[in-house]
Amino acid sequence: MTGKEFVKEGILARDKENIDETQFALLLHIEEGEPLPVWLEKKVIKEMVLCSLRRGEVISEGVNSRIAASKLAKVANRQKLPEQLQIEYLVKIRGLSVEKLPDNGEGSLRIMNGAFVYNSSRSNIEATKTIDAKNGNDFISLKYVQDAGGAQDNQVNDVKKFLEEAIKYTENNKNNYTFTAIVDGEYIESKILELKQFTNDKVKIHTSDTYKTV
Repeated sequence: MTGKEFVKEGILARDKENIDETQFALLLHIEEGEPLPVWLEKKVIKEMVLCSLRRGEVISEGVNSRIAASKLAKVANRQKLPEQLQIEYLVKIRGLSVEKLPDNGEGSLRIMNGAFVYNSSRSNIEATKTIDAKNGNDFISLKYVQDAGGAQDNQVNDVKKFLEEAIKYTENNKNNYTFTAIVDGEYIESKILELKQFTNDKVKIHTSDTYKTV
């Protein structure tokens, strides 16, 4: 199994779990009067507005149809799950010593204008997204993009931004730090050759299968 297959299967499995969780919460609401979780209540209201349905209709459809429930369920691809699965693949399947870095706040790390930004709790248009992981002195940005689309192009631009800022860092700092963008998924892997122009001897782009320890 390749890295992108591992991530894809993990996302599909979590999506199924999320649908089960949603249907169970809706059923408890109907049969036991349990309040819906806040996130689910918001999705029910959104579906009522979009489809001009009554609240009871949305909830009943969600209980009786997994397709209807899927519209209300959490989306695994938006739960930081792809990055978690990429790390799991690198550690458990590839046997690499990759460790997760905090997503924001204390211990988090970004690059802006060729320098590290530490412990940032909010994004800055001039800074990279939070660096996802590290392997020794190698700092890693993880990205999984399977299908094409506008939002997915933004994901590709995030990788480009990381590579560009990493190059600035290596030009400004003479240390042994290196940087790698690890990308998996059909769409973003099709962009690797294009993105390689933003690499150098200390800034690389790989998939989870081609990534090598530094």
